[in-house]
Amino acid sequence: MQNAALRATQLNLDESLSRFADLYDFAPVGYFSFDRRGRVLEVNLTGSCLLGVERRHLIGQPFSASVARESRPAFFLHLRKVFKNRSRELCDLTLLKADGTSFHVQLETVWREDRDRVSCCRAAVMEIDARKKAEDALRKTHEDLESRVQLRTAELLQTNQTLEAEIAQRRQAEESHLRVLRSVVEAQEAERGRVARELHNEFSQKLAALSIGLKGLGEELPAQSRSRLRLGGLSNIVDGMLRDMHTLVWKLRPPVLDDLGLLNALRRYTADWMKLSGIPLDFHSGGLAGRVLPPQLEITLYRIAQEALTNVFKHARARRVSVLLEDKRNHVALIIEDDGRGFRIDKLSRDGAGSPGHVGLIDMRERAVLAGGAMDIESTPGSGTTVFVRIPLAAQPDKARARK
Repeated sequence: MQNAALRATQLNLDESLSRFADLYDFAPVGYFSFDRRGRVLEVNLTGSCLLGVERRHLIGQPFSASVARESRPAFFLHLRKVFKNRSRELCDLTLLKADGTSFHVQLETVWREDRDRVSCCRAAVMEIDARKKAEDALRKTHEDLESRVQLRTAELLQTNQTLEAEIAQRRQAEESHLRVLRSVVEAQEAERGRVARELHNEFSQKLAALSIGLKGLGEELPAQSRSRLRLGGLSNIVDGMLRDMHTLVWKLRPPVLDDLGLLNALRRYTADWMKLSGIPLDFHSGGLAGRVLPPQLEITLYRIAQEALTNVFKHARARRVSVLLEDKRNHVALIIEDDGRGFRIDKLSRDGAGSPGHVGLIDMRERAVLAGGAMDIESTPGSGTTVFVRIPLAAQPDKARARK
């Protein structure tokens, strides 16, 4: 009975060893055992097939003979680490087949000690050519993508530099345009002032002297004399010319603007405009009492108000107008509002300020921009028009100062 049991046990053990041998030999990876010097102690069938060498020709031979020359230093370093640290290590190598072709593998090696306390290491060798190809393809794709990114970045940088250069040129052109406009406006105002002074100091004085002379001659003639009546008519014509002259001088350069400042000049102008147009006008101001703004800013605001009210008189058909001038400490605001027929803002933008009914709007906006400010217009057909002008005091060459 015991012998039969032993034979059965031995038979089962042999079958298990046979199955293990089959699993070992036909495993999907090659298995090798090395001694400290890297000689092959054992190899499975898959390992010998990987190298294309029969097992009997591998046993006892240095594994380094199957390692490509460039990978041998890495193999020996790998082997030393395994035996020194008694650890598990990974290493990628290039191996050579018997026919001289090369292929890439990953070596996973672990230290072992047998029953006789003899050290060795066992290594699993897995072919990784497919992985290497995938890695190479991925690296090439990455390098190609990086190259394309760098090329695109260079193109974008060049485009950005071109745009910056164009913006700088446009800014210079705009600044040059503003300088020219500013020079033209200043020249216009200087010429208006000169003409106004000459008309006031010379021509109007001569007309006044002529009027006085005509009245004096008339008083020397008999009351019912035909010549006295003719002189009276001529005197009336000269007086009308004087009034027209004073109005022209006021429009060219109102003396009160230089003498008493913007606030008083606008009060007088709006009062005269209301008498001339017959349209009620409310003038309000805030924060400007006793202050004088920089001269160029005063003439800018005065001309904008003058042009806006001229447009109202010519085109708005308004029943009432209001003008508001405020000093907000850091900026000056001018608002002209009417309840007239209004117009479409989009049509103004499309047709330009030179279209009928909108003459002077470009001039008003350019004056505001030249002073460092801005002008906005709100208008709806049938609901009137509002002009908003806002000019920062910080943009002015001279700060406002208190009038003595």
